[in-house]
Amino acid sequence: MSLSAFVPTNTQKARATAISAFKRMLELEGVSTEFVHASILKDDSGKRLAAAMDRFGYYLATNEGKNGKLARNTASSYYRNVKLWLFDSYPHLRVATELILLKQGKTLDKHCLKRENGGLTNKAPPCTKDDLKALVRYVTAPPESVQTTRMLP
Repeated sequence: MSLSAFVPTNTQKARATAISAFKRMLELEGVSTEFVHASILKDDSGKRLAAAMDRFGYYLATNEGKNGKLARNTASSYYRNVKLWLFDSYPHLRVATELILLKQGKTLDKHCLKRENGGLTNKAPPCTKDDLKALVRYVTAPPESVQTTRMLP
């Protein structure tokens, strides 16, 4: 019995779905899975692994499915699961490529977030002129009036 027996079923299904998406991308590109594995195995620098994952990230960001483009969480999950699957297959490349693939994953996540929110990431509502006027009044007010405004609800 191995430790993989203790992995939850949902995690195993998610990984299998992500791997099948990776294989669909390779099929769409006209590249065999065996060629990619042999190519990654011969390269000790990890550049081919990073290039394959970069292409997979692009595929996830631009591919249209039955219901349109993939959601941000789905694309990130697929990318993460395939990355971990490849790290399990090629543990000697983990150190060399981990930071590169992390950066690629963040870029994919940001792209999908912008795509879903209409091109802008809103972290806080914009400050209006009335807000600025109130701030200027508070900053330029004499100390006595500031203390009384603190007591008011």
